[in-house]
Amino acid sequence: MSIHYSSKKKTEWYLSAFRELFSYANKAGNEVFLFFQNYKREELGEFRKKVHLIEHEADARYRAIIERLMKDHFLPFKRSNIYEILNLIDDITDAIEEISLRLYLYDFSFLPLDTSEYMKLNLDCLDKTRGLLNLFSRKPDQKVFVQLYYQVVTLEEQADAEYLNDVTRLHRESKDPLMIIQCGELYAKLEEVSDSCRELASFLFALVYKRGR
Repeated sequence: MSIHYSSKKKTEWYLSAFRELFSYANKAGNEVFLFFQNYKREELGEFRKKVHLIEHEADARYRAIIERLMKDHFLPFKRSNIYEILNLIDDITDAIEEISLRLYLYDFSFLPLDTSEYMKLNLDCLDKTRGLLNLFSRKPDQKVFVQLYYQVVTLEEQADAEYLNDVTRLHRESKDPLMIIQCGELYAKLEEVSDSCRELASFLFALVYKRGR
């Protein structure tokens, strides 16, 4: 990976852009968790709009960064790597929006079992991923960087186990086929958030590894 040390300001700008774009994922995740804490079916429409607005703002910022990326000749590292990081961050925000969409579409009278706990797990995963991304913005302490990476991996594995438990219980205990489908899709969207975090974390880890840090 080619680093342009002579263009420090531009390097810092791109790395700051990563953090800024990720802040929308954090904001959307917190919005979902807060709504889960005080779930009200009659407020699903407004909740859906709030999360969609955050995702819309994230998309606008994403496009602005991409436009600059296409024009800039002094890049901190490979253009394709910058593009991939931006896409992976965007995927996380999109995954969170999908949770709000499923809730709105299926108009749940009450939250399915374990959804609040599941979202708390996702918030922890988002927090560790944000820490990894922040550390990536400067020469990292390799030990701390590796620890954070494996914390993301552990949380993603916990989310996988939670998904399996919830879906298994759903199929064994529910007699309503429609409820099985709808709750199953919601659980899948919850699990997708941690999956997306791990994909970003793994990509960042691979870049640091290749640089020999």
